[in-house]
Amino acid sequence: MSSLALCVIIHPALSSRVVLTSVFLPLFTILSLIFASIPRISNTCFHSFLRICTASTGTFGVIVSVALLLHPQQMGWANVWERLWTKDGEGWGVPREQALSAAFFIFFAAGMVADWALKRWVGECPDEVLFMSSHVTIQI
Repeated sequence: MSSLALCVIIHPALSSRVVLTSVFLPLFTILSLIFASIPRISNTCFHSFLRICTASTGTFGVIVSVALLLHPQQMGWANVWERLWTKDGEGWGVPREQALSAAFFIFFAAGMVADWALKRWVGECPDEVLFMSSHVTIQI
């Protein structure tokens, strides 16, 4: 998803858009599988990498939804998948698209910061924290 968002933001040539998406999608998938399967790397890199991927995916969904709900629709983000086969489309590079691109980065950063803050304040498993704080042991 981040590769398509990057294609919307920087407007590369058609072949560059296809190559960028073709490289990023398998690379991110393979990296997430490697980070998840190796315990030593999993403890250090997996959560940070997963934070980036989930923030990107969530932000992408929000921005596409907003683009679809705008009246009139912002076609640069609403039909983002057409960037992979159309050389130049309607509504590309207009100020509304640029505003949605800026919102993509703002929501992306906010998602990563919120995940980091929740991990720092609550921890890995919020259910355990709530259970441990409500569990009182009485020694006699």
